[in-house]
Amino acid sequence: MDDGDSMRRSRPGFADNYVRGLRSAARNNASAYGYSVTITATFGILSLVTGTTTVLEIFAFAGGAVLAYALVDAVASGGFRHGPRDEEPSEVTALGSSVSFVAVGMALAIALVEAQLVGSWAAWPLGAFSATVICLLLLALEIGLAEIAKRGS
Repeated sequence: MDDGDSMRRSRPGFADNYVRGLRSAARNNASAYGYSVTITATFGILSLVTGTTTVLEIFAFAGGAVLAYALVDAVASGGFRHGPRDEEPSEVTALGSSVSFVAVGMALAIALVEAQLVGSWAAWPLGAFSATVICLLLLALEIGLAEIAKRGS
């Protein structure tokens, strides 16, 4: 048996590479996916509750979301001072982000209630702002709880 044969056998096959890539894609995009679902569904809720959407409301919606994201990042990073990467272990991130239906659901519920109470133009920036803050805070909570669960096992 030559060296080439042993190297061919030790290399992972396509299926192994595919599964590894799938795990990586899911792990690295889970929080972003949860937020994307949240902000898209929030837009849908606001459209249904408030009726016809104007271009100004769409800009207000985007502004509310961007402002909320910047505010949460400013607080979490201590004024945009991102230090060394302090990411959670991949198992924790995978578990915490995979159960983001709580964060997404609560963010949508808050946006729905606000839209019904406020209605009109103000619902657009407020709904996007609130959905963003709630989603990010609860995603962080879910990841924190996953860390506790991992330590307990």
